[in-house]
Amino acid sequence: MTVALMRADDTTTGRLVEALERSRSRLKWILARFRLSKEEAEDLLQDMAVAAIQKLPEIQNLDGWLVGVAFRMCAYRARRDRSGPQFTPLGDFDMAVSPEQGRRDLAVDLERALASLPRRHRGIFVLRAMGFSESEVAVRTGYSPKSLRGVRYRLRARIAVQLAARYEPSGNKAA
Repeated sequence: MTVALMRADDTTTGRLVEALERSRSRLKWILARFRLSKEEAEDLLQDMAVAAIQKLPEIQNLDGWLVGVAFRMCAYRARRDRSGPQFTPLGDFDMAVSPEQGRRDLAVDLERALASLPRRHRGIFVLRAMGFSESEVAVRTGYSPKSLRGVRYRLRARIAVQLAARYEPSGNKAA
């Protein structure tokens, strides 16, 4: 970080320091939400500051950029560093249930989760499953392609939560 700061002039570093101060509470919230250690948080903030200095002329809303980049970097690290058993609905079914029955149960649960979505959101999955490109789906559903990616991400998370609520961590159906 020091090399990047040495290359940056006083105006650049001053603008960055001011934006970091204004965004401090939001950045602290993001770092706490992802439960980063102090060292990880420092590394992330340094990486973010270097990127900000390099792209500063292109950034119009520095405060928003810092918060957005911090969130995306934390999310990326969380996905990369996940450890332990992950929720896998098709894994480790109770021996009393055959794998075929388990898959049928999962298919029924997935249909229910999809049916609980608003019609417009269900259409996103249907159109993608039919082979439409992301831009075609965006046009047909009235979203911008960028918004569509965010909506799809949130919908997948919502369905995963619904399925996780129906299954125990071992993969067995919850009572």
